[in-house]
Amino acid sequence: MPTKIDFIGGNTKRCLMAMALPMLAAMFLNMMYNLVDSLWIGNLLGETAYAALTNSTPIILILTSVAMGATNGVSILISQAIGAKDKKKTESLISTSFCVAVIFSLLVTVLLEAFLPGILKVLNTPAETYDMAYSYLAIYILGYLAVYLYLYFTAVLRSFGNSMFQAVAMLVSTILNAILDPIFIHFIGFHGAAIATLLSQVICLAFMLIYLKKKKLFAFKISAFDKNDVLPLIQKAIPSVIQQSIPAISTTFLTALVSTYSVTAIAAYGVTGKLETILFYPKAPRSTGFHPFSLHSLSGHTNLSESRFSLPVPGSPTRLAPPRIRALTSKPGKANKINKYICSSYNLRFILLKYYKI
Repeated sequence: MPTKIDFIGGNTKRCLMAMALPMLAAMFLNMMYNLVDSLWIGNLLGETAYAALTNSTPIILILTSVAMGATNGVSILISQAIGAKDKKKTESLISTSFCVAVIFSLLVTVLLEAFLPGILKVLNTPAETYDMAYSYLAIYILGYLAVYLYLYFTAVLRSFGNSMFQAVAMLVSTILNAILDPIFIHFIGFHGAAIATLLSQVICLAFMLIYLKKKKLFAFKISAFDKNDVLPLIQKAIPSVIQQSIPAISTTFLTALVSTYSVTAIAAYGVTGKLETILFYPKAPRSTGFHPFSLHSLSGHTNLSESRFSLPVPGSPTRLAPPRIRALTSKPGKANKINKYICSSYNLRFILLKYYKI
């Protein structure tokens, strides 16, 4: 199956679908990847451990949002260079952005490890979950370089018209995490979930590097680094980071508020947050898949034809919520309250999506 898409000369609708469908699959797999820890921790370790995971989630969401936003910004410039068939500029942008990505992710890792205790206190992390949340995040943050570089390389691949590998890599990572989580939790406890996640991320990145070396889509040379590309990369990354981070920041404030209540309330809110993620994942691939297509076309000086399409997702999320809630919590009594919140939240966001295009 071909993995490279002709954005300029190819059929508009087919190109969009070829980009969006693998990305939709990758995002659902990413959703499942994130649910794995919740499923095992909630069922094997109980309410307090799940609350600790909920207290950790906002920081993880912000880290992921920053990485996704920054790498999407990088893909804008790379897509433009590829569309203009400027090989030298493409290699320069890849080399420069890679160096910036490594330096930035390492800097974030060092700063977060240093200030993590203070951040958890600002987020109102209760004493009952503080130690577990701290240990989980301290381990997870060590793997931020792997997370960032994985997202960086998937953005580069999308710029070249390859979104299929992202789905394959996420499938491998999800399976690894699902297998390793219960093993590490059984022998190590709560910290084992973080170690399993970190290990699966590193393996996934290694898988990505092997694939890139085999495909030889571009030549990576440190000598191609151009300091003049740094500022344009930052200028493209900042708006994208802000856009991606707004939901994560919102979740952070809500988690800090809920954390002033009981451990039970924190755990219930954590279950709700996971289910809300399931409801709105399908929206993202359409717009993300459209970026490289439009930028290739504009840089290639061709007319960009408008093509509207939708990716149907069967079934009502509100009807599917109760069994998913029961999968995440060992206390069925919480399911009705959580389901009411999910239904009202879904109805409100459906109105915003349909009539206000948010």
